[in-house]
Amino acid sequence: MKEKNHYTVQDIINIVQPTNDYLCKICDNVYNLIFTRFTLRNIDNDDIIIDITLTKLNKENEKYTEPISYSTINTDLSCTSTNLIDSNVNENDDYEVDDDSKNIRFVRYYFKQEFIDLTNIGASIEFKIGSKEINSMRMIEKLYFKQHHLKTFDFDFGYVIPNSTNTCEIVYSFPTVSDEMKKEMINEPWETKSDAFYFVNNQLIMHNKVEYSFT
Repeated sequence: MKEKNHYTVQDIINIVQPTNDYLCKICDNVYNLIFTRFTLRNIDNDDIIIDITLTKLNKENEKYTEPISYSTINTDLSCTSTNLIDSNVNENDDYEVDDDSKNIRFVRYYFKQEFIDLTNIGASIEFKIGSKEINSMRMIEKLYFKQHHLKTFDFDFGYVIPNSTNTCEIVYSFPTVSDEMKKEMINEPWETKSDAFYFVNNQLIMHNKVEYSFT
């Protein structure tokens, strides 16, 4: 994608490959949107898969000073998460991530192989906003394997009251993948990726990246 100063909703919808860089800056989040909890459940049987809570926030520079904490609830689909740093690599290893985005814009998840077979996942999200009113909030998430676009998820959160803590659940209906692609996804950790873009009042204010491993 050609680099631009500002990206529209249509620009994001047109994306079909993982972005090399972040398409907005942390300072673009003028609404002080902060995600504080994230829970996944299997809608088909209501089992909780993971429950992730963000830890300490350094108010001075708005960076999380500790990794995401997690609790593994369903051992059959157990997951751990790392905030930027993979527990299997050295903390000094280099990542192609902006310095100002470390610890808050990139996460890696470890899932069991069976996770790929799930079709409907409920994601309960808790978030806070600051003193500015949000008339419309929208998340567009792109899921890929390597350079192949698997699906686009588009969620509308609507109006958000200033200085509020909010909880909502969104439903991911995952695409069915071939046995061959499933095998590749298992054998090639971190090649399954997603870009999540958050628009407030039609302005892009946040861009997060996730990589997945299915062990």
